[in-house]
Amino acid sequence: MEVIPNFLKKYFWDVDFSKLDKEEHSKFIIERILGYGDKKEIKWMRKEFKLNQIKNILKASRNLPPKSANF
Repeated sequence: MEVIPNFLKKYFWDVDFSKLDKEEHSKFIIERILGYGDKKEIKWMRKEFKLNQIKNILKASRNLPPKSANF
């Protein structure tokens, strides 16, 4: 299980943060960061996930507001 950095904890208020796995929950993590994150979180996401993976989630996600998806 790959540990998610603590500075991201505030974006996962509704789940048990200690059980989040970067690989298993990648879609959920990427959506949250895109929806609520700032530059620091976006930078971490781009370093940790492949650009194609992020793009595919952006295209398919129904959980992102249009403004966030456009960003």
